[in-house]
Amino acid sequence: MHDLGKASTPAEILPSHHGHEARGNETVKAFCKRWRVPKAHTELALITTEFHLQAHRSMELNATRLLNLFTRTDALRKPARFHKMLDACRADIRSRGGSENAAYPQAEFLASLADKLRQLDIAEIRQQGLAGKAMGQAIRDARLRLIEQEQALARQNQA
Repeated sequence: MHDLGKASTPAEILPSHHGHEARGNETVKAFCKRWRVPKAHTELALITTEFHLQAHRSMELNATRLLNLFTRTDALRKPARFHKMLDACRADIRSRGGSENAAYPQAEFLASLADKLRQLDIAEIRQQGLAGKAMGQAIRDARLRLIEQEQALARQNQA
């Protein structure tokens, strides 16, 4: 389902399929509605369609883009669904000829990072007496710092 948007690629940009993830969302919604796909499966198809390329490039994304990925996929509140999306991304990579057993370190990286973000202790932030938007921004800043720390560790481990 994640590549249905490729079918509506304008002829003038072929063989590239730039933007197929955004174009695909409406096609996926229509398909799921027509075939009465359960809501949970529809939601999984939609996040996979929209975010599979970001997952593929996750090791290259900056902290803000990664946090956006986790936020938009609701990875912190729905970890099981997020892991299923990562499974679909792994399958996408492995579906390419000669890549049946290809490593997909992005899944481990994203799953580990989501787990660490979920476990982030915000007690110190609460003690600051913040409320509303200020509290939300402080939590966001703490998450961004954590992502940046994990990215630095990942780079060190690759070196």
